Amino acid sequence: LTLWNQGGSRVIWGSLLVIPIEQSLVYVQPLYIAAQSGGVPELKRVIVAYGNSIVMEENLEKSLNSIFGRSFEPLQDTSARNNLAPAQSDIKGLIAEAGRQFDNAQQELRRGNWAGYGSAMQKVEQLIKDLGAKAK
Repeated sequence: LTLWNQGGSRVIWGSLLVIPIEQSLVYVQPLYIAAQSGGVPELKRVIVAYGNSIVMEENLEKSLNSIFGRSFEPLQDTSARNNLAPAQSDIKGLIAEAGRQFDNAQQELRRGNWAGYGSAMQKVEQLIKDLGAKAK
């Protein structure tokens, strides 16, 4: 962060989202970089914290994959593995959709469309709640 916050650029912390999932919380915070001379901030990283884990990746999808991907343990029985496959594909689909909705929200923010931004972020919040419910 120190390196990004020099040489004519500045780091901007986005709004911290606190999303309740059952008995726990997921924290999501975007990190932007903008030129000192102005211009539109660019999304550089998304920080996600859940339980005792925290990650900082290039986008929301990668951050969610890092956080929720580690909670799954490999199964020894192949019949049990076949039963798990749809759940894992559901989780991957939810992560991908959350990433798309977050990207949509960022586009709306750049356009100054606050209603569109809020709508997309509500979808992201619901997808993360759904993801948390499936990951348990």
